[in-house]
Amino acid sequence: GDSADNDCDKLVGCADPDCDAGPCGSSALTRCCSGSCVDPFMDANNCGACGRKCPPSFQCKSFQCQCTNTFSCGPTANGCSFHPAKAGYVCKCGPYACEIGERCMPDGHCG
Repeated sequence: GDSADNDCDKLVGCADPDCDAGPCGSSALTRCCSGSCVDPFMDANNCGACGRKCPPSFQCKSFQCQCTNTFSCGPTANGCSFHPAKAGYVCKCGPYACEIGERCMPDGHCG
């Protein structure tokens, strides 16, 4: 088991007869969050974990909230681009490459 209620039957882990698959789908990525089946790989309201919401205009990719364009990064941003070392799309605030899921703050730094 994986210590998760994967099929919304209120049973967790090995007490859950469906353990890693079941009515929530055959994908091991699908999870039950607040009584609904979600895919934390790409669900912007449950990105990587139940209840983890991505900032406005960000999308969930590979379990991480990632910027979609420069506008999504905030008014002080000067870009949204793929960062190989961070394995995702990040905002660029002046000389700073933000962490995954961060936006540009009014002072020009990431946050």
